[in-house]
Amino acid sequence: MAKHIGWGAATGAAIGAVVGAITGNFTSAIESGAAAGGAGGAISGAAEASSPDAVVRAYTDRCLAKRGYEVLGWR
Repeated sequence: MAKHIGWGAATGAAIGAVVGAITGNFTSAIESGAAAGGAGGAISGAAEASSPDAVVRAYTDRCLAKRGYEVLGWR
């Protein structure tokens, strides 16, 4: 999740630098962009962390199939 936060903050700061170049207020634009990007990265990381990986899905699918269930998909 930290990777997502860092990547989002860096991307947001870069976008903020562009906005700052246009508006003339670098510091505020970079800080706002980094904060927004970091928050977006945190949300993205949390969403990804909540979905099981392929091994867990395969194990669960197999276990359910042995009991007569059919898995239609994962969310």
